[in-house]
Parts: sequence; C-alpha cells; structure tokens
Amino acid sequence: MLLNELRTLRKEELQAYLPVVDLRITQRKRKAVPKSQFLPPDPWCDLMKLAISAGLCREELNAVGAVRQRASKDGLGPRDITHAWACDALDSILATSSRARFRRGVDCLDAMRASVTSFDLLPLTDLGPLPDKRRNGMAKLSDRLVGEIQAHATFRGLSHNARRAILTAITLVFNHTQKKEMFEMPLAEIPLSDIVEATPSCAGPLRKNWHRTCAVARQLEKEVSFQWGRDWADLQRLVVSAGVPVKENPVPAIAIPAQNSGLTPTQIDREWAWPRGHVTLAFRSLSSFMWPFVQMPRGFCHLMTSAAVVDYRAH
Repeated sequence: MLLNELRTLRKEELQAYLPVVDLRITQRKRKAVPKSQFLPPDPWCDLMKLAISAGLCREELNAVGAVRQRASKDGLGPRDITHAWACDALDSILATSSRARFRRGVDCLDAMRASVTSFDLLPLTDLGPLPDKRRNGMAKLSDRLVGEIQAHATFRGLSHNARRAILTAITLVFNHTQKKEMFEMPLAEIPLSDIVEATPSCAGPLRKNWHRTCAVARQLEKEVSFQWGRDWADLQRLVVSAGVPVKENPVPAIAIPAQNSGLTPTQIDREWAWPRGHVTLAFRSLSSFMWPFVQMPRGFCHLMTSAAVVDYRAH
C-alpha cells in the first residue's frame, strides 16, 4: 500500500526506485451466497422441548438425549423406535454408566407416554421393560402384577418359597413370550394357559423345567379365575389366619362344588359330601410345582382329595 501511495506523488527522484506497475491487489467479486435453505424439522428437538415442558430434570433430559443419540445414529425418529430396537441398542452399549443412562431414558419416555396427553412425538408403544443382565437377562414384572400375585398368595396362605416359585415362573413366561401386552391386564384376565401353549413355537431355547413353569402358570390362572363367594372367602381368610397349612386346608377343595350347588359353608352337611367321593380339585398346593425353582419344603405331602376324608378329619 505504501509503494502505491509513493507512486501517486509522481516525484522524479522517486520514480527510479518505485515499481513500474501498480501493485494494488484487486479484490475478486465474491459469489453470491444462496439463501440458507430451511432444514427439515427434527422430531427429536420437538420431543426434547416436550420433555422440558413435562418437568424432566437435567439428568432425565440427558438420559432421553442418550436414546436420541442412538436412534438418530440409526436414522430413526421418536415414532420409529420399538422395544426390539431398544433391546438391540442396549446390547451394543458396553459401558455400565452408558447402559444405565440409556435404560433411564427409556423409562422416562415410557413415563411420558403415561402422563403426557399428546402422543404425536412419542413412541407408538412402551419401550420397556428392558432385559437386565444382572438378572440373567430377565425383565422384571410390573409392580402392579407382582402386587396382585402377592395378594393372591396371601389369600391362599402360601409360604415364602411358594410365592417365590410363582413369581419365578410367571417372570420366565413373561420374558419368553411375544405377547407381553397381555401382562398389562389384571391378573385374573391374563390367559396364561394360552400364552404358555403358544410360547414354545415363538421363543428361543427354553429351560429344562419349562413344563413345570407351564404347570405353575396354568394352576395360577385356574385359581385366580375362580370367583369366590363372600361367605367362602371369609372362611378361607379365617382358616389362613388360624395358621392352617395350605396342604391341610380343605376350604378351596370344597368351595368349588359347594358354590356350584349354591351352598354356603353353613349349608353343607355329611349327606352332601359323602355321595361325591373324590372331589375334583381346582386348587392344588403350588409346593408340588416348586422343584427345581426352590427346595421342596420339609414334611411335604399331597392335598386331601376326598370329601369323606375332609369330613372325617373335621370330626
């Protein structure tokens, strides 16, 4: 720039030392920048805004962001991700902290489906529960379903081992069936027999004790589907509260034929019980199905199957 300014002075004593041509650098015309094109809307951004408006804390937003990162990498939007995809994505995550964050993000999305009224930005179905490697790949039953099973076990007077056997069996059925939506219904409405019948044709390798698991599931369905009359239910609770063991409790065996005959506990007598001989039992001791889930209880024996024996022991 200075040399160019000296050339403009046109002094003869300087012309011998200055360049002949102008050294000014001409600026090239810049190409016109096209107007920025609008990017297609990102449904994940809208979902994150919905999560913020739903009151999710910072840690929960980060967890949802972990799910978003995995889904975006696979080219999936919030409406495209499924339970199967979430399971595969979880298997591909190696770091324990990242697995926990992804799992929490799935739980947050499921919680939003239950609380948010707008489903346009959320997955079509629940993504969880996801398999837990700490439980040999078994996903837990819902707290509601566990509560119903525990309530039934309390009503029947089952032992701790029997309760654990039932929960283990139903958890196994839940994890091996593709009809997991059935387990969202009340316990008495779940078609456990149909589920275990269809499971071997669609599930992977099953445990050796699958036949015992099926027996527990069928027995549980038979028991919870029985509609107890109020008088018989009160008698059952009194017997259980008195400490009578399940294998010695005759109430379930007698209640079924008695209710079919329209009789209350105070209306049955020897003449009604004796002609029936062996009473068909819909209620069996679940202790007989426990092996190899848990150790067989000490002093195990079969239920009484004869109404005559029941009448004899009662007198």
